[in-house]
Amino acid sequence: MNVVIGTSFGLLSGGVKSYTTTLKDTLESTGINSSIVKPVNVNRFQKLAVAIKVFGNRDKAKIEFAKLRIRNCASITYEVIKEKSVNLIHSQDVLYANAASYFKLPLILTVHGPMSREARMLGAKENYLSYLMKQEMSAYKNADHIIAVDTGQKDIIINDYNINPEKISVVLNSVDTKIFKPINNAKNNLSKGFFLVPRRLVRKNGVHVAIEAFKNMQDLNLDLWIAGDGPEKINLENKAKELGLSDNIRFLGSVDQSEMVKLMNQSKGIIIPSVPVEGVIEASSISALEGMSVSKPVVASNIGGLAEIIKHNNTGLLFNEGDDKELAEMMRNLVTNDNKGERIGANARDYVINNHSTEVWIKKVAEIYDKTL
Repeated sequence: MNVVIGTSFGLLSGGVKSYTTTLKDTLESTGINSSIVKPVNVNRFQKLAVAIKVFGNRDKAKIEFAKLRIRNCASITYEVIKEKSVNLIHSQDVLYANAASYFKLPLILTVHGPMSREARMLGAKENYLSYLMKQEMSAYKNADHIIAVDTGQKDIIINDYNINPEKISVVLNSVDTKIFKPINNAKNNLSKGFFLVPRRLVRKNGVHVAIEAFKNMQDLNLDLWIAGDGPEKINLENKAKELGLSDNIRFLGSVDQSEMVKLMNQSKGIIIPSVPVEGVIEASSISALEGMSVSKPVVASNIGGLAEIIKHNNTGLLFNEGDDKELAEMMRNLVTNDNKGERIGANARDYVINNHSTEVWIKKVAEIYDKTL
């Protein structure tokens, strides 16, 4: 079998990159050939043409660039299909799904999050939002089957777009437990312990909540390390400075997979402090699963997919979203009670191996492929 894995966005960082690369590697390990298709960069002539067409209207420019990505993806996919005998297309977003629909091949769409709601969170205006909602409706109808990465995504597709529930399967995210595993003596020569926030710096990821929680932990010899980049970086750096925490909070920027494994193992625990923004609610966070897979206690907001993958006080800790005082109390408890963190971490790894390892996950995905073909 040959599968095209497609996205209309680049694979720079974040959950979609992890999902896409894990999907390709895991398919290949089971003998299924796969190709990743992503758009090439828009050239200067295309940018100039869009600028002339929209005459300074940024909302219209976003629509035109989205159309460019769809045409770009369709063109690249066509070349792949010409070269290989493609059996199925697995799209990672609605724009690529609409590009792929031209080829009349079996089409699977994974929904990582509602694109229009995420665009609203980032400040998009109504014309662009309306365009994205039409793209979502078209993609959900065109897809032969939809994979939702948590129950919340499935509910949005059913309630907002009136899609038949039988067309949607909830398959929670996965992690490669052979890569994300405990490392003995990972702490090495660190002089201070730290909690790790492995989050892209956007509002919904709630990194400000972790920073605010740390103002209540100044009596402990601890730091907060933030691994990720994004549009909220300056605001978060200013927040740390305002609270007098600049010496205790490190912004590491984006880190590669091997470094992330090392950082997670060195940490006291993993913080996933997501908050709902513009209807965008955290799904089954891959970062949370990675932390659980290395046997670290994950402290996460009690929302969305996080509440689906974490059983409080067993495989992780859940706090009320936005409650920095409750988060600080849970972190403090982990620092003063090593046995609790070790117990939760061990339970978390066992749970992930049995429920979210790539071996378990790919069987569910392959079953959907088989039913669709």
